[in-house]
Amino acid sequence: MNTKEPGTGDKWAKEWIDNRKEKFEPKFIEMFAKESKLIVGNDSKYTLVFKVTALEPGYNVGVKKRDAAMDAVAYLVETSNKDKVLAKVTITRHGSGNSMFRGAAFDAGTRITEVYARTGAKLGKFVKK
Repeated sequence: MNTKEPGTGDKWAKEWIDNRKEKFEPKFIEMFAKESKLIVGNDSKYTLVFKVTALEPGYNVGVKKRDAAMDAVAYLVETSNKDKVLAKVTITRHGSGNSMFRGAAFDAGTRITEVYARTGAKLGKFVKK
């Protein structure tokens, strides 16, 4: 991207890293906590480790669109001994289901945030069950 327009690739890379902490992770945690009814905090006996193994950001070109989707693995570990895996859940091609009214999701960050939110909610429901 920097070859076509100087600085645009650098801007994209910075946004990609920043979005992880500012958008993706908080939305996942919010929806996981809401659906699981668990208290999420740093002093918990157990830790949920969530690793995305594949991410499709989707696209929206006005007349055609594809929602974001991800593959991931969630591990429940003891906080004091992260090598001790108590449970493992594999998530395959979970989509955002975000068609956004009238095709408004032109920004990849918005589509990816939505797939994190929906995956957090679905995993939260699974854990609660």
